[in-house]
Amino acid sequence: KLTIPLAKELVHLVDSALPFDSPNSLVFDNGCGHGALSSIIKSKYPNVHLLATDVSPGMVDHNKARTAKENWKHFDARVLDSGKLDRVPDNRFTHTLSAFTISLAPDPHLIMQEILTPCRGMQLLWASREKDPNAIERVVREKCPCG
Repeated sequence: KLTIPLAKELVHLVDSALPFDSPNSLVFDNGCGHGALSSIIKSKYPNVHLLATDVSPGMVDHNKARTAKENWKHFDARVLDSGKLDRVPDNRFTHTLSAFTISLAPDPHLIMQEILTPCRGMQLLWASREKDPNAIERVVREKCPCG
């Protein structure tokens, strides 16, 4: 429940910069956990194509079960380590989101480098666990090529 307000804010900021329903959108939820970001995106844009990954098989299983229960279409969940995204195609995603993965990682710079590789478009949008309410917005402005 702690992640929901942060996830809503991140999704809103990303959607404001480059709407999820833009042509050919392909969303990458890196370190999806329980799927807060994916759930918010799919509730507003049920037809968007979305890949959710997490290092925890339990989190991925949770998201797969949720997919079946909520009848999500165009959704895939896979077990992947954010520090080694070699099985994610380069330059494929228009939107990449990561809520807590970067700030909780032992090597956040490695995670950021890995996340940038499969992206086209938004590059990287990072919601941190910092208490600074402007932390998300600053990163969006720094990384968003659209303004």
